[in-house]
Amino acid sequence: MNQPAQSISQPVARSADAPSSGARDGLTRFSGRADDYARYRPGYPAELIDVFLQGLDRSRCVVADMGAGTGISSVAIAGQLQGSAKVIAVEPNEAMLAKAVANARVEYVCARAEQSGLSDASVDAVGCFQAFHWLEPARSLDEFARISRPGCQVGFVWNDRDDREPATAALSRVLALHNADPRARFACDAHRPLVESSLFERYSLHEYLSQRCMTETELLGWTQSMSTTPQGGCALERFAADIKGVFAGHSQNGRITIAMSAHLHLAFRL
Repeated sequence: MNQPAQSISQPVARSADAPSSGARDGLTRFSGRADDYARYRPGYPAELIDVFLQGLDRSRCVVADMGAGTGISSVAIAGQLQGSAKVIAVEPNEAMLAKAVANARVEYVCARAEQSGLSDASVDAVGCFQAFHWLEPARSLDEFARISRPGCQVGFVWNDRDDREPATAALSRVLALHNADPRARFACDAHRPLVESSLFERYSLHEYLSQRCMTETELLGWTQSMSTTPQGGCALERFAADIKGVFAGHSQNGRITIAMSAHLHLAFRL
């Protein structure tokens, strides 16, 4: 069950896959993982989406979802809109878009977040869910500012694992052991460009705690959707065996519970 949000003034440790290579390979990095991404990636707490949209006219606003992937966040946002309001989901990876969830309020656009093609001052909110660490920070923030109306809110979101729980910590150890990308690093500061930008103000950080209860198949699928896990051969076999070991050691009644901590980094266009 989701726990109440809390505002936090300092960064928190992140266990998301946030590589230092950034935008250089972010465009195609998930091409071979799109199916698992669409099927097994977690959603976002409804309370988080509600705070992200606070203050907007939800019957007519336009929300841009940058680096939207398969539309998980876009559809979640659309679920809290009414009337003529809509989401423009911007994603450059055609394989991810091919798995995108159809929704009457979501318009998918194949473009980069740094060069979206959206009109100047055309959106009321900009979201970037589980994606900003793949972008070129300065160019992205300039683009977000360009398409934003005055006072537009900008929200960066990461769905992180909460390693304070034993099962989650065990999973994180296996993921670190089998990290297939030597360039990757775990980071807690991917949001810093937003904090330090002269284009945005009133920064705040909000945390939402939840749990994911998964079968072994769902756990394997989720970890295979991550960009740093092995994709084939003996490396994948060893990785899958260790993931199954985590499941065997921490599951009850055929399911494992993984603690999650979703973080919303919120600021407003000057």
